[in-house]
Amino acid sequence: MIKIEFSWFLAFYVGGHLVLFFISWLREKISGGEARFSISKKFLRQCSICTYTYFLSHDLSLSRCPFCGSLNKKSESED
Repeated sequence: MIKIEFSWFLAFYVGGHLVLFFISWLREKISGGEARFSISKKFLRQCSICTYTYFLSHDLSLSRCPFCGSLNKKSESED
């Protein structure tokens, strides 16, 4: 078993996390911070009863609100 003092363990633990955080931050800055995905508005619905906004995986004309369970029709403005 490797013997290490608690203070050294804590220093390596915190230092390792800081290095990983810095690398991920640097990678994000180099890539320009561009969004890797976007959500089309045709897949977003707002419940007419509870006004909860939810995401659909398929473009359906009739969907069920995951919050209150009511059925919602696709509005004509979304066509």
